[in-house]
Amino acid sequence: MDMYAKCGMMVEAREVFDNMKVRNEVSWCVLLGGYCQNGEYKKVLALFREMDQDVCHTGMVEQGRDYFNSMSKDYGIAPEIEQYNCMVDLLSRLELLEEAEDLINKVTICG
Repeated sequence: MDMYAKCGMMVEAREVFDNMKVRNEVSWCVLLGGYCQNGEYKKVLALFREMDQDVCHTGMVEQGRDYFNSMSKDYGIAPEIEQYNCMVDLLSRLELLEEAEDLINKVTICG
């Protein structure tokens, strides 16, 4: 997948990713990095949404926090309402209600 991404062959990289039985932070980052390097920013956002949903459903709170925070810190992408919803859902499922409430209070999305 990394080789395909580095060669700009993102269709092939995505195909490898889609056929993976187990995805981890490395596989997500390789595909995200490939899309970034190739200027496919809409696909970066779509993949972040997909990643958020995947992380929320598996209950990996630390990884979810890291991904959520890296959107703006590492990639300069402002989280949208879907990402906030996903994080609140993840935190709530793990009964981290004060943290979920703090996140809700920080939402600055207009629309």
